[in-house]
Formats: sequence, structure tokens, C-alpha cells
Amino acid sequence: MLSSEESGLYRPIQGVWYGIIIVLTLIGVGLGLNHIFNLRFFLNIPLLEPSYLYMLLGLFLGSSFLIYPAFERHARSVQWYDVVLASVTIGLCSTFAFKAPDILAEGWEYTAPTVAVIGAAVLVALVLEATRRVTGLFFTGIVIVLGSYPLWAGLEFLPIKGFFLPWDDTIRFHVFSIQSIFGLAAQVVGGLLIGFIVFGVTLFFTGAGTFFVNITMSMLGHVRGGTAKVAIAASGLFGMMSGSSVSNVLSTGTITIPAMKRTGFSATVAAAIEANASSHGSITPPVMGATAFIMAALLQIPYSDVALAAAVPAFLFYYGMFCQIDGYAARARLRGLPKEELPLLWETLKDGWIYLFAITLLIFLMIVLKHEATAPWYTAAVLILLANLKKEKRWGKKQWGDYVLNVARLLTALVPLLGGIGMLVGALNVTGTAGSLTSDLVHLAGNSIPLLLLLGALASFVLGTGLPGTAAYILLAVMMAPTLIKQGLNPLAVHLFLLYWANIADVTPPTAISVVAAAGIANSPIMPTMWEAMKVAAVKYIEPFLFVIAPARILQTNDPIEFITIFASALVGIAAIGYAMQAYLPFVGAMARGLRAQVIQVVLVAAGVAISYPDLTVTLAGGAVSVAVYGMMWFAARHEIRWLIEWKAGALTDAEEAALKVTPA
Repeated sequence: MLSSEESGLYRPIQGVWYGIIIVLTLIGVGLGLNHIFNLRFFLNIPLLEPSYLYMLLGLFLGSSFLIYPAFERHARSVQWYDVVLASVTIGLCSTFAFKAPDILAEGWEYTAPTVAVIGAAVLVALVLEATRRVTGLFFTGIVIVLGSYPLWAGLEFLPIKGFFLPWDDTIRFHVFSIQSIFGLAAQVVGGLLIGFIVFGVTLFFTGAGTFFVNITMSMLGHVRGGTAKVAIAASGLFGMMSGSSVSNVLSTGTITIPAMKRTGFSATVAAAIEANASSHGSITPPVMGATAFIMAALLQIPYSDVALAAAVPAFLFYYGMFCQIDGYAARARLRGLPKEELPLLWETLKDGWIYLFAITLLIFLMIVLKHEATAPWYTAAVLILLANLKKEKRWGKKQWGDYVLNVARLLTALVPLLGGIGMLVGALNVTGTAGSLTSDLVHLAGNSIPLLLLLGALASFVLGTGLPGTAAYILLAVMMAPTLIKQGLNPLAVHLFLLYWANIADVTPPTAISVVAAAGIANSPIMPTMWEAMKVAAVKYIEPFLFVIAPARILQTNDPIEFITIFASALVGIAAIGYAMQAYLPFVGAMARGLRAQVIQVVLVAAGVAISYPDLTVTLAGGAVSVAVYGMMWFAARHEIRWLIEWKAGALTDAEEAALKVTPA
């Protein structure tokens, strides 16, 4: 559920530490089960939520010191100071969990015993160190600067001032309030996200990744540009399990990128396709990344509402990629793989039907029965049971241990990150800065919604290049979202807008971490691959502006006709954009490469955007331009006007047919 920059280099865990982390993780997951299902493991005494959160943070924050090394030179083994830090963390959090009734009853957020304040200061330092190990120095530095903002918020020379708090008040606020380290993000982990992490690991460990690649390969591998279309579908499906763009690239890209290159795709294009398909997996329903769960909590709506809304733009993005890839493959006259080399569909379904059943069950429990918190637990249990029915596929001790260890790795990466994010958000709220920023932004933009949206997109992108995607989104959700919502925009559309633009940094220079990972596999040059990735991601840059202008595009309407109309125009417009980006017109042929043809290409892209725009007049105008240009290009193809059309669509010559044979592996 994390993006790659949110999970540092973890140690290979062996020996006694393997067993200790397994035990700590089982206790933490057991606490989650106890809390969500109200099992009352604790002698029929209900566990207060603050006690639960202190214990959960203690277990996984403590484990992070054992899993993630302080320095690269100690990446192979646990050091004595790691054990000390883990022990102090678990001890402190256990003490605070035990004292939770007093913390609530006596208001330790405002006044607490001196020894408790000292302990809280130590815990803040431990959160910062764990955050450094997991995310690196840059994000941790931001947490330190903004987390300590209450100490210097009242300084006169600051352009944005806030309420000043002394150091002991700041420490108490961060540790004993429900607005900072143990705020909304931690509550989402403890109440909802822990179950989806378990479900994602269960999917991965039962072999869903292989199934997703095989099922898409069996269905699409033989068609024009089939290997690229397999990459799009398989990477999108795989993203549900990892929620991590880079781990998604490294998992599916090692299969799909060589297959694409083998069937004629250039290394640059193959890497760009895989990077885009993988990076979007973390914001594709039904199981999205950690950010989507926090979004639901911020908006105080069910997660299923977020997933349903996100389904439409996710589909349109992948649809746009399919159109581009089909255009590229048609222009380059590429073929798919021979059918005899592909997995058989029926055999693949016989082995992997349990994964389709599990995803269907999850959707049914979440959306129909509204059992969001319990749905992933039930689905994970059913999937484990079905996967272990066959004797030859049953897990042994090693498989069970590795399964729990992977849950630990994800949670120990997530908990410190969200603890740091909690400090950022808490500091902005307690000083009143978040509220004043709203007024300042409205004044800066002069109440212009387009300008505010551009500011929001730019801020999301800039933060996304340097921060983990979850952190970038949450900061903007606190500082920017209220400004946009006050202008009358739909709250869910605004939050999805910010989420999309924070995610765009994964495929856009200067960082483009997904592209870097894919280029490494494809052995392609970095910068050309980044530019190609931006081209493939064209719809991703446009779509957020369109659904925030017309919330019906993300199902925020009670009028089905309105949604159908907008969705239909989106399909036509995005297809026009996709094919025009690759200079290919279906049933007409490949556009010429000269400047005049490129101008027409730009006109077609603009017309596609107009068709997608949620206004009937603009849509009809875009459609009229597209029809006129398409007719002109059809005429050019028929009369072989080479400065417009390079070659027209039609039957291939024998020489061309022979040239399209797939190179043997």
C-alpha cells in the first residue's frame, strides 16, 4: 500500500529476529482483529481506542528499528542500538496505552506529569528516527521543520503567522492529542487499512500476480500491440496488491517489458508504458493505496464511495493508454505473440478462479453489504483457505512465516510515515495556519477557480516530486482542499484532483521514479523515456481538471442520463486524443511526419479535449472539428497525399507481412 519512496531498504531478517518480528506482528494483527471485530481478548474488557493506537504504534514503530537499518553499512544485521530503540519504543507506548484512561480523563494534552512529558519527547524523537529510516532525510527534515512550527509560529518576520506554543505544550499536543501522531492517519491504519494490507499480502502470496499476467496474456497477447496491452491490464491489476508504483514495475515489468521489446516496441516506449500502467495501480479500485483510505476519513464518507468515484477516471486513463498503444502498434505495424506461445485461457481460469472470486467477494462485502472494515479480513481468510485446499499448494512453516513478515514490512513502513504526516498536519492545525492559508490562496487567485485549480495542480506536483505521495496529498488536503471546496467545487472531486496530481510526479520529470525503474529494466535512456512516459500519460494530465469541473464524471450525480452523456463523450474524446498522440487515424492510416501534419495532430488532440469537456456546446464544436479533419485526412489517404498521410490503412504486401514475424526468444 506504499509507493516505493515510502519504504526504505529493509534488512534480510533471519534467526531470532525473524521469530521476534513474527511474534510482534501477530500481536499487532491480533490487536487489529480484536478492535475491528470487538472480540474482547482482554478479559472481556473493551480496549479504549487510544490504548489500541498506542499499542499498535509501539509494536510496528518498534519493529521498524529491527527491519530498517539506521545506516547502509548495517543493512545486513540488527545492531545493539536497534534493539534499544525498539525496546524503548514498545515500553513507552505500552505505558501510555496502560495510562490511556488517565490521559483522557485528566487532559494530558493540556497538562501532564513532568515524567510523562519527558517520555513523550522521547517518543517524538523515536518517530522522527523511524521516519528517517523509512522515508529518508528530505521528508524527515520537513517533518522536523513543520512539526516544530508551533515553537516559532509567532515570529514577526514570517509571511504566514500562527499561534505560538511552548515546547512542552507542543510535545504534549503531538503525543497526547488525537490530532497529531495519533490523529486521523493513525486511526485509519488501526480501523481500516490494516485489513487491506493483510488482504494485499494474501493476494500476492497466494500467486495472484502470476495469474493476472497469465490471464491478460491469454486474452490479449495475440492482438495488435498485445504485449503492451497485457502490461497495461496486468500492471493495473497487480497495483491492487502492492499499491507501490516501483515494486509494481519491478514485479510485472520484468515480464512485460522484454515481451514488448520482442514484439517490436522500442525500449523507450516499453518502459514508458510499464511505468504508467504501474504508477496508476495505486489509485485504481477496488484496493487503492493508503491515501484513498485517508481521503475517505477526511471526507467522512465510506471508502467504497471513494473507490466507486475513482473507478471512472481510472478506467478512462487505462482506456486512453489502450488507444495510444493500439495507434502506436498500428502505425509501426506490430503484431502480437503467436497463440501457441500464450497460456490457455481455460487452464489459467481453472488455476486462478479463486482470485476473481476473492475480488468479487471483496467488492460485494464493501459496496453491497457496506462491511468495509471487516471485508478484507473475511476475503483474506477465504482466499487463504481456497489456496491451501490442494495438498501440493499448502503453505508450510516457511511460507506462513514469510507471509507474516511481508505484512510486517508494509506496516513498519506505513506507521512511521503516517506518524510523521500526523505531526505535519497537527502542527498546521494547532497553530491555525491551515485556515489562514485558505484565505490567502483565495486572495492570491482573485476567486478564479481555473487559477486555483492550476495552483492546486502545481502544488500537488511539486510536493509529489519530493515527498511520498501520501504525505503530498495529505498536506494539500489540509492546506488547499478547503480553498477549492469554498469555491463551490465538489469535495470528493477536489480530493481526487489533488491525489491524481500528487501521483503524476511518478511519471513526470524531474523525479519520475516509476520511469527510472522501468528504464532500468528496459535498458533505455532515462530522459527520452521520461518524455515518452509523459506522452503516454496524456489523459492523466487532462482528466483531473475535467472531473473536478463536472463531478458527474465521477458518479457524483443523481441523474444517470447526465453521467451516461458525459461518459460517452469522454470515450470518444479520449480515443481521439490517444490516436492523435500517436499520429494514427483508425481506418485512415498513419499521419505524415512533417510540420504541417503535426499541426493537424495538435488540432485533433485539442478537438479530443473539447469533445471530452462536459459542456454540450464545446463537445459539439470539438466533434465538428474532428469530423472535418478526419474527412480531410480520409480524402488525403484515398488520393495518396503524402505530406498528410504516410500510408493508408489496408492490406499488407507479402514483404510487409514477412517483416512482421516475431523474433524468436
